Amino acid sequence: IMGIIETEVVPGHSDEEGLQRRLALYKASTVEGTDTAMALLGDDLKIQTERLVVEDSTAAELVERAIRVLGEPHNYGPTEEEVRAAREAKESAERAIAEEKAQKLAEKTEAERVAKDLQEKFEAQKKDEIRSLDQSRLLRAAVPLRKYLQSKIMSVVRNGLIECAEVRPDDPIDYLAQYLLSHNTHVE
Repeated sequence: IMGIIETEVVPGHSDEEGLQRRLALYKASTVEGTDTAMALLGDDLKIQTERLVVEDSTAAELVERAIRVLGEPHNYGPTEEEVRAAREAKESAERAIAEEKAQKLAEKTEAERVAKDLQEKFEAQKKDEIRSLDQSRLLRAAVPLRKYLQSKIMSVVRNGLIECAEVRPDDPIDYLAQYLLSHNTHVE
């Protein structure tokens, strides 16, 4: 009724008498124990009702009167200690989660480092095997080449170097080249 604009009030409907009449009719037509008994709830629970005249009172007087009838207001929310305990529990849980993540990361990093070390050792062993195989293969492949060089080339080159050392020409490289060409048994 308080929220209705005065120009919209319909006599006998939106005024105090109309509300009381409709409320009495509702109370009379409801059956106790059913969902329609809400209007009788105040009577069933023996709830004290207080009528406040708003037009004649200030807000402070209305609040004071409500406090007198209802009692001091209560805060049903958590106390400061409960809020602090909840915050500390949340921070502790977050810290535990962060420590767990850090531990898992450290374990993962350590596992990766160990795996990397094993991989490097394996690769180093492979490289050593390849080097040893390459050296032995190279030595085996070098034997026929060495025989060829000893039998066909080194005798001619040795004789050319000896002659170059005895003659002592101004251009020893050119002299040796001319010597090798002139003493080549396989002229093409």
